[in-house]
Amino acid sequence: MWIVLLIVLISSIYTQFGVDCTLVPDHRQKCYLQLNDGYYYDLSGMYSLRTEDYMYMDDRGNTVFVNICNITSVPCDPYSPVCQLSEFGVYYSFGVLSSQVISSLNSSDSGGYDVQINYSGGQFCPSANSGSSTIYIKCDTNNSTNYGTIESVEYNEDGCHYSIYMSSIFACALNSSESELKHERELLQIVLPTVFGSAAIILVVLLVVLYTKRKQNKPYSRLPIEENCGK
Repeated sequence: MWIVLLIVLISSIYTQFGVDCTLVPDHRQKCYLQLNDGYYYDLSGMYSLRTEDYMYMDDRGNTVFVNICNITSVPCDPYSPVCQLSEFGVYYSFGVLSSQVISSLNSSDSGGYDVQINYSGGQFCPSANSGSSTIYIKCDTNNSTNYGTIESVEYNEDGCHYSIYMSSIFACALNSSESELKHERELLQIVLPTVFGSAAIILVVLLVVLYTKRKQNKPYSRLPIEENCGK
């Protein structure tokens, strides 16, 4: 009984801390781009291992699911970082993860976008042989909590290519010192909830053990014994 109670308490703690244990299979690709001037882009903060894909509905009523440097959580075949759920309820892949190519853009010539990611080799498409997609990401320095937002989506007339326009703080070029500070902050964001969650679990276990021992060691009061007076 105490084991069941302990499991319930641990589950409630994880729920309280907002821990989602449903994970996407980890197929992550390298998610940074080194530039010649010593700066580089690190987009790893944009990918998700949980069922929280970026989503957007295009002008034809299709829902687009996007992950960065990792596959989406929806059942595309082959596994794809960009997947369409058509208005008819069918999933289509718009590029495979292994085809990923990250390149930098001149923001002044690209409408303000700094990085692009290309994917190809998706499911069969009559006019282009296979589905493909390009994700354009621009640096957002105005919102430090903007880990990734889809601003708009363009679906080519042939129905074989998506152009996805996003913004993110992770699309801002970093030098080495800025990158070290960034990774320290990300590490703290990961470690602190884990530490507090583990401490809470240990505290619950200790309380259960102490309560159990106290109950086992509690003295029992003796009932009065009637003496036989020979009557």
